[in-house]
Amino acid sequence: MAITHCTLNPKVHFSGDKIPDAEELKKFHDSAHRNCFIANTLNCTVDIAE
Repeated sequence: MAITHCTLNPKVHFSGDKIPDAEELKKFHDSAHRNCFIANTLNCTVDIAE
């Protein structure tokens, strides 16, 4: 038995006066993916659904 593929579908909601723009969202996304425990632990393809 093996995990051969994983798709994550995270949901994030922002509130308040400071809503991040597209550039900030990309930075958040890239950082989260690089530091993701699941993506860094599994030896399979990890996709992030948008």
